[in-house]
Amino acid sequence: MGFYENEGFRDSGDRAGLLSVVIVIGEEPQTFTFSRHGQRIGEIEIFITNEDEDFARVFLFNQHIAGEVMKLVDRVYNGEEVKFPIELGDFGTKEEALALQKPFER
Repeated sequence: MGFYENEGFRDSGDRAGLLSVVIVIGEEPQTFTFSRHGQRIGEIEIFITNEDEDFARVFLFNQHIAGEVMKLVDRVYNGEEVKFPIELGDFGTKEEALALQKPFER
């Protein structure tokens, strides 16, 4: 996985804007866009990071990887140094994810 380009992300002091991320799944690189905006609540400003619809669809059954990607995206937005490449885990199929689910008991 590697970060590809950024738009509106000027330096480590800019904690909002768009960020494009390239993630290699198998041999296939895919680009996803993340957005971040600030929201003031009283005296505190919080930042919300959102993924694009393609990212949500591709990682629907691989939430363990999606969570790690979101942590890395937040690190970049916060101005932290991130070294690449990073191995994030095995990408499972929908069938594999469903097989790992525990049955719902009432």
